[in-house]
Amino acid sequence: MSATPVVSMPVVTEAHHHRSKFLLAGPKFPLLFLTALPAAVVALSSEGHAQQVSALIALGWFSLVPIALYERWVALALPIVAAGFLVLTLAALPFNSTALIVDVWTSAAMFVLSLPRHGHGLGTRRPQV
Repeated sequence: MSATPVVSMPVVTEAHHHRSKFLLAGPKFPLLFLTALPAAVVALSSEGHAQQVSALIALGWFSLVPIALYERWVALALPIVAAGFLVLTLAALPFNSTALIVDVWTSAAMFVLSLPRHGHGLGTRRPQV
């Protein structure tokens, strides 16, 4: 019998270089993740356009936030996505409906919480004195 040659596999050592520095696991992450919970409740309790818009907000946010921990471009896109959710909510839902009010506040909270801290990743640094 011939012996099968052992092939060494390269060890992935560069994985930590691709981690997002904009969204780090910590107390902000669960809070950011749970901001979509009111939209999920509206999606489960509504029907029609309100259900569709709220489900899109909840599913989109629940899928993007964990990915943002590892991918820098997703972390940078979170405020843009939240603003898009806000515009979609205002355009698609009837004025003064419960779904509109909940989804507007949810999207606004998503937007504010997903903004990067000052000077982190936007190319702006405070001058050293």
